[in-house]
Amino acid sequence: MRTHLVEYFLTDDAALIFRITEDAAQPDLTTVPVRQDELITRVLTLLKSLDETAAGDGDALARVRAALDDPLLASLVAPVLAGTRPDDRVHIVPHGALHRVPLHAVRAGGTCLGERNPVAYSPSASVLRYCRANRRAPRATVLAVTDPLGTRALTFGTAQTAAAADELQYSELRGARASRDDVIARLRPPAEPPSVLHVGAHGVFDEREPMRSGVELTGGRLTADDILGLRLTGTLVVLAACRTGVSEARPGDELLGLIRALIYAGAPGVLVSLWPVDELATALLLERFYRALGDGAAAGDALTRGQRWLRDRTAEEAAEAAARIRASTPAGHPAAVRQAIIEARMHQLAGDHAAALLAATGAAELATADEDRLQARRLAARSRLLAGTPATGAGRKVYEHPFFWAPFVLVGDWR
Repeated sequence: MRTHLVEYFLTDDAALIFRITEDAAQPDLTTVPVRQDELITRVLTLLKSLDETAAGDGDALARVRAALDDPLLASLVAPVLAGTRPDDRVHIVPHGALHRVPLHAVRAGGTCLGERNPVAYSPSASVLRYCRANRRAPRATVLAVTDPLGTRALTFGTAQTAAAADELQYSELRGARASRDDVIARLRPPAEPPSVLHVGAHGVFDEREPMRSGVELTGGRLTADDILGLRLTGTLVVLAACRTGVSEARPGDELLGLIRALIYAGAPGVLVSLWPVDELATALLLERFYRALGDGAAAGDALTRGQRWLRDRTAEEAAEAAARIRASTPAGHPAAVRQAIIEARMHQLAGDHAAALLAATGAAELATADEDRLQARRLAARSRLLAGTPATGAGRKVYEHPFFWAPFVLVGDWR
């Protein structure tokens, strides 16, 4: 297995792609003709489709696929596929608009890097070197910040950390203690940082003031500016929230936002999302990720294992997982109703309409929010209508589309 560093540089009318391995005398250079205005148009189309999919537009998934199959984007990935072998590690340094593109999910020649190769990203080659200098091993402890008050609880937030609690020495800041002040107090020098910091809270990107981007905690937002004052040397940071990986590229390609702040604070690697995520898919991915970490896998390898596993999950398996998670969720937890709604949807996809009706009816009875109650009643009505029809969807792979498996990326050091 070889490791490839792939760096992009965009000019007005071309993309320069540099690829080098540890045993190469000099970089391999490929020049791809591409106008920046055309590239930006393609990127905006992709981002719009991702947002529409996250908002529940069922037709948008096809538009996301079309955007990822676009010949222009494919031309930027094809040289990397041609120069690497399956399972080679690929470390990508994007440039300009490419910081917003999941290059690992772009399809060229019938395949994409993320399906064939482990992939990680870095804002620059110099940042990658800085991240590697902050490595620390072995990983033994995890601090989870989860279920902050005053925000909508992540639907499967408890499941995200369950595997971490099983595999590593686990401590948490939950509920009222999942606050900006408590996090700062726990991670401010001279406190010893944890091996892994898991933040299960909603992320916010502030386009006007990128350093005001952050995660919403009890009593207020933990911002990128706050993070600059923390001690995270050697800490792998997992941001299990939406769009925590979005940054602003300034002239000189300096990135402002959460990633820059976390790396500056000493984190060698940051697991972040590039778009609004599917919550059940995220929970299942992170369960596998933490199990692999507990087995001693490097962070990049753990992510790759999780993504490959997730792509093959069926509707029946997803429904079983949702039911398992709901059964382990404390009674009265604010996310329990939404868990039941998602479980009902998965049962419907699997064709088990009796189980879907049971989950949807239970959700409707417990729902306190009008939106949740309406969704549950609609699912129950559909399940009654379809009762007795043959179950044909149990083996359908529900997460093979890149929207579900590709939002999370590792930024920084592979380990």
